[in-house]
Formats: sequence, structure tokens, C-alpha cells
Amino acid sequence: MSRSTDIKNLIIKHERHLQKLKEQKASFGLYAPPYILIEIEDIEAELNRLQIELASLGELSLAEDDDDVVTQIVLLLDEKEFDSASEILQGVPENSAQAGYANLLRALILLAGRSFNAIRPMERTRIEKCLISARKKMGDELMPLIFLAILEMDYYSYHGQVSENDISPGIVTQRLAREQLPEKDKVILKLLKASDEARNKLGLN
Repeated sequence: MSRSTDIKNLIIKHERHLQKLKEQKASFGLYAPPYILIEIEDIEAELNRLQIELASLGELSLAEDDDDVVTQIVLLLDEKEFDSASEILQGVPENSAQAGYANLLRALILLAGRSFNAIRPMERTRIEKCLISARKKMGDELMPLIFLAILEMDYYSYHGQVSENDISPGIVTQRLAREQLPEKDKVILKLLKASDEARNKLGLN
């Protein structure tokens, strides 16, 4: 990971923490404890320093490139910061190289830490739309197929239904046995809450 990516991730963490501190300060009104005020000042100073360093690297935006955006979003999802992740995703152009990945991450945000068998039909429609779009944009890549295979097993089969997604969990399992997933994909799959049965069948455990 590049230094600029490290800085951006630190900025995201500090800004989230700063927001929480400001909320605590507001709850105390005029009687906020000194330690909160001091920590707010320290974090604001550190954020200023990081922004200056980022600018010195020629970076004026949190989104240096598509890969950086994905890295930031995965970090936020891992910490269950779904709203912050969603805000960053809104800045990923539909014609960008990571547009397909963005749709996978949107599906994760809509799941909000739940498994497919816990969602309602209306939610399933929105999530499925994201996954189908990701599949179209990513071509023959494995990740959208894995998501759709888990949807097939954990939602459709769970409810005694069959989808129209033309997805074979068996074929996905064979590909997973042959192909090595990048580390980024492995992290994302750990965030996807799938049943033990689906994970075992696909060999994700």
C-alpha cells in the first residue's frame, strides 16, 4: 500500500473519531470536560498535518485512484461504517475501472452485516440488481459469481426457490479450486456473511 493510501485511511479514521468527539462535546454543552477539548484540538492538528503531507505528494483528494477508493471502502465496511462507505461509493463513476467492484460493495452495504437468508424480498431485489450489474461490468471475474452463488444457496434455495441468474454454485466451486483470489477479494469475502453450508460448498472456509 502506498504512503498516500496510508494517509487517506488515517484521515478517514481521524475524521470519524473527531465527529464522535464533537458529538460528545455537544452533549455536555458548556461543560464539556477538558480532555475532550484537548483531544479535539490534537486530532484537528493531526488532520491538518496529514492533509499537508497528502498535498505534498500531489494528492488533493481522498480518491487518488479507483484502487484507493476500494481500499478505503473495505476498511470502512470492516468497521461497520456503512454510511461513510456509501458516501465514498457515490463518487465512483459508472464508467470507471472499479465500477463493477463498486456494485459488489454496494451489495455488502445493503446487507449491512446480515446473511442473505435474513433479508426481505424488496431488499433482495436491490442487492441482486447490484450483483447482476457487477457481473456485467466485471465479465468473467470470480467475485460477482461467488456473490451470486451464495445468493442462490442462502436465499433462493433457503426459500425453496430458483433464481433466473443462470448461476451454478458447482461451477463456481470448481473455479475457486483452480484460481487464486487476490488478498483484496479474500478480505471482502470475509465481510460477506454466508451460511456455513454455502462456505463449505464453495470451499471458502
